[in-house]
Amino acid sequence: MQTTEFLKLINEHPEKLLRFRDHQNTLVHPSYHVSEVKTATFETVDCGGMAHHWKETILQLWLSDDPDAERAMEAGKVTGIIEKVSRQIEVAPDTELRIEYGNEEFPPVVFHIDRVEMETEAVVVSLRPPVLLCKLEERGGSCARPEPPKDEADGDPCCSGGKCC
Repeated sequence: MQTTEFLKLINEHPEKLLRFRDHQNTLVHPSYHVSEVKTATFETVDCGGMAHHWKETILQLWLSDDPDAERAMEAGKVTGIIEKVSRQIEVAPDTELRIEYGNEEFPPVVFHIDRVEMETEAVVVSLRPPVLLCKLEERGGSCARPEPPKDEADGDPCCSGGKCC
């Protein structure tokens, strides 16, 4: 989900509590708070030699040690935090928004937003873990599988006598 799309959704309900549901379908304890807003730029080259470039915005959720903190943040407060951060660093609206969260059950993970649901008293953001992909394979190639042998009929100049070099 794009940062601008997320902000538009929560701006429509500033008084509602903002809740997060992790990949195990468990609501994040309401004692969380947004402890950091990050912008990240990625410059990568996949195994097929193709360069990729993208940016992400990351909200880091931290769980308080205070077990009595039983009220989640309101959506309007989170909007205010992002606006305040935007005055200090560029938070590009067209970047994917990711949520960094971990607890005693699993280490911190930078989740994707799977969906956002409006409930009576809360905006609930469901998270899904990232998956590893081979970008070359997504384009129809593969560095993990050997290519089929070429024969002389292919016109490959390195092939001779039915063997490829």
